[in-house]
Order: sequence, then structure tokens, then C-alpha cells
Amino acid sequence: MCVAMPITGTASAQSNYPNKPIRLIIAFGAGAAVDTVSRILGTGLGSLGQPIIVENKPGAAGILGTEFVARATPDGYTLLSGATASFAIVPHLTAKLSYDPARDFVAVAPFARSASLLVINPSLPANSVKEFIAYAKERPGKLNYASNGNGGTLHLAMEMFSSMAGIRMTHVPYNNLTLGMTHVSTGELQAMFLPLPKFNPVTIERPPRLENSNSSGPRSGGSRSWSDDCSAPHGICQ
Repeated sequence: MCVAMPITGTASAQSNYPNKPIRLIIAFGAGAAVDTVSRILGTGLGSLGQPIIVENKPGAAGILGTEFVARATPDGYTLLSGATASFAIVPHLTAKLSYDPARDFVAVAPFARSASLLVINPSLPANSVKEFIAYAKERPGKLNYASNGNGGTLHLAMEMFSSMAGIRMTHVPYNNLTLGMTHVSTGELQAMFLPLPKFNPVTIERPPRLENSNSSGPRSGGSRSWSDDCSAPHGICQ
């Protein structure tokens, strides 16, 4: 995750910056991992002495919020809190993108990194990654998974996982990842990759079961980490 701001050839430094409120645009929905850490960042930016106005503009794996900031006046008063998808993935997957990450933005600072976890609906008869793969192989195309949008990191993580595991599932993109997580919890969908900050069983009425973590990550529901089932810590179990 990083903070960036729009830039043009006419932008110039201001010796009295900041002298008015700063807008921090979050390109993802309320409750998303990016939203959570960005609001912590916004609190810290208050030390600049001006109000920090935090706004969520989610949609299309971060494209909508990123486009909004790209069109903003490049005066340093509109900042973008974005993620890898908006700058490094989506431009290679979208033919007609209205912004160019290298031309239209200047990076201010990276501020967070997050691992992703594979979670499944707790009613599925799978207690390990091996069992989940076997279950999915018996039902090609019949399992549905959620993500935060086409071309997003969670979408590509599941597609990569599916390709390596030899399974086929149906993608259901969401503008609001929390809603996707709810649908996995209730069984409307069966699986998803989830940023680690979003997995908090204490605050979820029916939390999905955790099926993947690194050796030091959390475990839930009696499931095992990949390192329990595979010779390589981050391999796919066959």
C-alpha cells in the first residue's frame, strides 16, 4: 500500500504547505484493509496542522478512486491511498485506462504490507488445503469465490492458486470486500483470499474458516497452514 498524489509539469513546491485541508482518497471500500490502515495514516497526517478529510471512492479494483485523484488539481492537497493493483496490475489488464501510473502520479511513501489468506465457508467438508483442492476438483466451475474486483490482487491470487492446483471456480467481484466476506461466511460463496487485517473471527458472527497462513500466522477452526501440508511453506498441496 502506498500514498501517491497527482502531478503535472506545472506543479510547483509551496513553502507554506499545507495551508488548507488535505483530502486523502481511499480507492477501496470502508472496512477494507487499505481503508483500515489509511485511516490510521490519516490520523498521523493530522500532525501537519491541517484537517485531513478521508474519503472512500471504491470500485473496479481501485480504478475509480485512482482515476478521481488523477483528475484532481496537482497541488498536493489531494492524496491517494492505493494498492498494488491500481498501479502495477490493472494497467496491464485494462486496454483503455484513463490514467498512467508513471505519468500522472508521484509516489509519496509506502506505508503498509499485508499477507493474504485463503478462507472458506465453515460448512465445507475440508479441513486442509489438500481437502479443499480435492473438493473443488470434484466440482469444476461449481464453487464461487469473492474478490475486491477484476484484476485486483485478491482476484489474481485466487486465479494463480486455482491454476497451480488444477481447479476451476467462478469469480464474483465486489466493490465492498466486507460484503464478499459476509457472503462467504453465510455460504452464498465458498471461498476467497483475504488480507490478513480483515480476518478477525472475534468481530464476525460466522467467520470463514482459515485454510492458509504462514508458519507464524493465525489458525482457526482446526485447519492447518500450508506449511503443515506441503514440503515448501508456500507451495500448493496436491
